[in-house]
Amino acid sequence: MSQEHSSADGISRRDLLKSGAALGAAAALVGPTGVAAAAQTGRGSRSSNGRDLVFINGAIHTMDAAGTVARSIVIRDGRIVSVGQSNPVGGPGAQVVNLRGRTVLPGLIESHTHFVSLANRPGYHVAELELASSIAEVQAMLAGRRAVGDIPDGGFITGMGGWHPRMWAESRLPTLEELDEAVSD
Repeated sequence: MSQEHSSADGISRRDLLKSGAALGAAAALVGPTGVAAAAQTGRGSRSSNGRDLVFINGAIHTMDAAGTVARSIVIRDGRIVSVGQSNPVGGPGAQVVNLRGRTVLPGLIESHTHFVSLANRPGYHVAELELASSIAEVQAMLAGRRAVGDIPDGGFITGMGGWHPRMWAESRLPTLEELDEAVSD
């Protein structure tokens, strides 16, 4: 199965993720009642391929304040137009996906804002430290960052992230001497 297509239901993975994101956003902003009301007022248009995307027979967590778990949802042009307990009707040629009881969660966006974290780093960052498996690899990464040549005199090389001493073969943090050996200045 490719990254783009699911052979089970004929829907692309990208469309499924976009639909999940729309579900989460709509449920968080207006809740299922507001989404259904928007559908009744006629907002939303046909998708670019002219087909609605309809999910049925699922446990669709709307994430509203009441903790609603819907059984069906209709998505048109990337927007939720109907959320409910009964089988919905999509537009002409709607693509129906039978979830067969599977759970659907909103497309939650992991937004711990890396761009803000950049302001917290006092220098030139080495993000790959969490991929190292030994202190020798940490040293090589630091030396490689220095070799790029864009760090001014007195500039810091920083590394923060999801690493801990036990992930390296030595089961410890590098010593100051080992760091100085990698980047002497």
